[in-house]
Amino acid sequence: MMLEERLLDLLAQYRDVVKPLMADIEVRSKDGKIPTNCLNEVRAMNDHIARCYQNGKTDRDNEVELIKAEGHLKRLIFDCFKQLNIFLYDKIEATERKNYSSLWLYWDDGEFWKKYKETRIKARKASIEAKKKESENSSLAMQKYEEAYCNYCILERMLNDKSNALWKSFFYKWICVAFGGLNWLFSTIVLSLIASIITWVITH
Repeated sequence: MMLEERLLDLLAQYRDVVKPLMADIEVRSKDGKIPTNCLNEVRAMNDHIARCYQNGKTDRDNEVELIKAEGHLKRLIFDCFKQLNIFLYDKIEATERKNYSSLWLYWDDGEFWKKYKETRIKARKASIEAKKKESENSSLAMQKYEEAYCNYCILERMLNDKSNALWKSFFYKWICVAFGGLNWLFSTIVLSLIASIITWVITH
């Protein structure tokens, strides 16, 4: 592939793959900013591309610069997926901690919980495999990072679709906690009274 074709392919990957991921990061970030490590990879990639157009550069020089630019693009995609997976994982975990109750098990006749568990397992497994393969098989690692991202997005959509049910689950959870506390208090009082009666009978 000629240098110009490789440059166009690299820029197409940036436009079609990286830009949507970075836009998603901006939306999910609390301050609406792209992480510094991602911006550094963008600057480094563009720097190596720009060097290909310097006067006096040989084809060999341009080949080296392009290889370096492609390396920064790959790391940029890795970093985007990692950041997005962290955002999604944290959001999903927070939603579970806040709203989970036994009601989840019965939504859609149990189909929701079955799919939710399966998708969550797939997402976590893909994320772990991606980290393991990043240094030895970058193509497979990229595939696994994307797989984790897609599965986390499915989980997010599933929870968003159940927004009304989540509120009901939240209240149901705390009602159960409240009644559980009352039961504990009642049981403690009753047992204390029984113990007092037994002690009185024994000592009199």
